[in-house]
Amino acid sequence: MSMAAAKVGLVSVGTALFLFALTNIWNLEEPSRWSTFACLSCVTAAGSLLIVVARLLGIVRSTKAWGLAFLAKLLLALLLVKFSWLLPLDNYQRSASSADQLSYDLYGKELADAGLSANAIENVVRGDTKAMFWYVGCIYYTFGVSTLYVGLVNCLWPLIAFLSLTGIVRNFDSQPDWQALRWGLFLPEMSFYDATPGKDSISMGATYLALFCFLMLVTGKTAKAWFAILFGASMAVLAWFRPDMTVVVSAILALYWFFDNRIGKLKALSLAAGIVLVALYATPIGQDSMETKMSLARDTLVNNESADPARRGVLTWLTATSPTDMVLKTPLRCVVFLYGPYPRILPDIDRLKEIGSDPSVGIQEVYQKLTAMLIVIGTPWIAATMALRGGRRGSLSVFFAATVLVLLLAGTSVTLLIHLRYRTQLDPALLAAAVAGHKYCREPKLASLWYALSAVGSVAYYLWIW
Repeated sequence: MSMAAAKVGLVSVGTALFLFALTNIWNLEEPSRWSTFACLSCVTAAGSLLIVVARLLGIVRSTKAWGLAFLAKLLLALLLVKFSWLLPLDNYQRSASSADQLSYDLYGKELADAGLSANAIENVVRGDTKAMFWYVGCIYYTFGVSTLYVGLVNCLWPLIAFLSLTGIVRNFDSQPDWQALRWGLFLPEMSFYDATPGKDSISMGATYLALFCFLMLVTGKTAKAWFAILFGASMAVLAWFRPDMTVVVSAILALYWFFDNRIGKLKALSLAAGIVLVALYATPIGQDSMETKMSLARDTLVNNESADPARRGVLTWLTATSPTDMVLKTPLRCVVFLYGPYPRILPDIDRLKEIGSDPSVGIQEVYQKLTAMLIVIGTPWIAATMALRGGRRGSLSVFFAATVLVLLLAGTSVTLLIHLRYRTQLDPALLAAAVAGHKYCREPKLASLWYALSAVGSVAYYLWIW
C-alpha cells in the first residue's frame, strides 16, 4: 500500500469516527441514528467534492485545511441547532407561525409526508417562500424529519460562498495566500442563520457563486462552458428563492463593468442595463410595491409599543414612510444596517434572560453584536481595500466597492424596516475586503482614531440612555 493510499484511508476512518461522534451528540428529533449519520455523510461528501473541485480550479491550496474547517462547521451547526434556536420542535409545536423558520419546517414536513405532492401546500399563500417549503420538504423526504438535517445541508451554501470569494480574489491577485477566508464559515450571525431553515444561506451561496462564475466567463480562458452553466444555475436558484437578488447581482456586475478598465468595452452595455433597471422601478408596479412596503412599515411602528424606548426612537426616526424619507434617510440607514446593533454593543441582560424560554431570541442578538464588533474592528482594513488604486489591486478594489455598495442599498431597501439578518449577504464580502486590506496595508491610516471614536460613541450612547 502506497503512502498516499494510507493517508486517504486514515482520513476516511478519522472522518467516519468524527461523524459517528456527531451522531451521538445529537439526542433530539430524528427518525433514527442511521438517518442522522447518513445525512452527515452525504453533506460531508458533497462538501469534500466542492473542495476538491476548487483545488482543481486553483482556488484551494490545502484540501486538508478546508476540509477540517468544514467538519468544524458541521459541529457548530449541530450545536447551534441544539442549543440556540431549536425549541425543540415536536409535533405539538409544529403549527403555522409568523416566524419564517417554523413555517418552512411545518410545510416542509407536510410536503415530505405527502410524498412531495404539491397538493400538500396548494392552499398556502406565502409567495416565493414556497421554494423553501420544497427545499425543506426534499431534505425531510430524503433523510426523514429532523430540523438538524436542514441546518447540516445549509452548511454547503457558506462553503460555496467562501470558495467562490477565494476564487474571485485569486482571479485579481493570486500571489497572497487567501486561504484564511475559510474562517469566514464561522462568522457569528451568519452561522446562526445557517443553522436554521431559511433563504439567507441559499441566496448568499448562490450570489457569490454567480459573481465568481461571471468574472471567470469574462476574464478566464478555460472551462467557460461550465462557468456559463453554473452562472445560469446560480441565477436560477436566486430567481426561485429570492428573486430580488438577481437584480442585486446584475447591479454589482454592472457597476463593476462600468468603473473597471479591464472590461471597458462593456461600459456601454452596463449603462444600458442601469437605464433599464431604473425604468423598471419607475413603472406603476414598482411604485405599488414601494407603497405597500411603506404601509407595512407604518403599521409595524404603530404596533411596536413594547420596544425599548431608545431602540424604538432610532427605529421610528430611520424608518422611511415616504419617497422623500427614503432618499434622505438612506445614508444613515446604510450605516445602521452595516454596524447595527452598535452602539448597543454590550450584552442586553433582559434579552439574555429570554434564552431559557426561547433560545432564538436572546442568542440571535448576541451573534449580531459579535458580528457588529468584528465589522467595527475590520472597518479600517475594509476602507484600505476600497482605496487601492492601479492594476489588478485597483480592479479588486472596484469589485469590493461595487459589491458592498449594492448589497448595502439592497439590504436597506428590501424592507423599509431594518432587518439585520439581511446583512448575512454582505458579511462574506466585508470579511474578504478586510483580509485584503490587512495583506496590502498592515497599518491603515486613521485606524487609531476610528477605534477611539467608536469607543466614545458606544460609551456616549450608554450614558445617554442611563
